[in-house]
Amino acid sequence: MCSALSLEQRTGMADSVEPYAEQLNFTSAHHGDNIGAAAAVAGQWAYVGAPGDGHSAVGNVVGAGSVHRLRLDGTPSINAQTLVAPDPTANAAFGSALAASGNYLLVGAPGASFERGSAYLYVGADAEVMGFGRQLNDPSGQVGAHFGSAVAILG
Repeated sequence: MCSALSLEQRTGMADSVEPYAEQLNFTSAHHGDNIGAAAAVAGQWAYVGAPGDGHSAVGNVVGAGSVHRLRLDGTPSINAQTLVAPDPTANAAFGSALAASGNYLLVGAPGASFERGSAYLYVGADAEVMGFGRQLNDPSGQVGAHFGSAVAILG
């Protein structure tokens, strides 16, 4: 199965949208990956969530999820890195929500830990390989809280 995601670029004028110079194609996507459920762009990088991914990138854990990191520099985009949770669990839906700013990427996994949810901070957007920074959890620890179903970052 092949999935694609088109990016649009705002020109500054209200209601003025131009197609981005390229379309991001995912030839390795599988049925049920839900690729493109969330997307974020920061600098020369695009991040695309695949919260249903349960294939080789996540050790064949059903619904663990992943995030594809692609360079947007005018050359044909390739999947530069696939990010997964350091503790992939079934139905975590890692990649359901994304926020990127500067050197940081925040990834939501609302189904992690019996739907308590988690958010994962990655650092090093300027590097070829981003590194895992830390895991954030709901302090209440309440089952069904779905922490990480929406994320935002500034800085």
